[in-house]
Amino acid sequence: MNTIDRLKAHTRLSTSGCWLWTGYRDRNSYGRITVDKRSRYAHRVAFTELRGPIPKGRVLAHVVCDRPACINPGHLEPVSNRANVLTGHGITARHARATHCIHGHRLAGENVYIDARGHRHCRTCRRAAVVRYRAKLAAAGKRRPDQPVRCAL
Repeated sequence: MNTIDRLKAHTRLSTSGCWLWTGYRDRNSYGRITVDKRSRYAHRVAFTELRGPIPKGRVLAHVVCDRPACINPGHLEPVSNRANVLTGHGITARHARATHCIHGHRLAGENVYIDARGHRHCRTCRRAAVVRYRAKLAAAGKRRPDQPVRCAL
């Protein structure tokens, strides 16, 4: 049985147009199929069999349905890893889409700074944290309240 026939044998069509993998799925719900004695992602195998090779440096993103079990090549597009991560649901994507800090301050213009790791921070919240820290030190008698504390701002 060739690879395409094996893919068809483990696929169910949904009303949304997805080709849902009914064979083995990993803990993240991605279908797995054995090809050439190696376990591979079913959606990657379907894409390469029906649309051609995945370009070097690209990953497949579910751009239509966002369902890991879907192996429909029409729902998949080769994108950079960065684009795939930023369109996802993980913490990195949520932080990248954030327009305001947790206290409601806008993360734009002069109110945002980027640290050495590339993470964005709210200047207003940082300044407030420095003020609280200085007050705590002064209350403990370790530092004068007006003595400057080095700050990344």
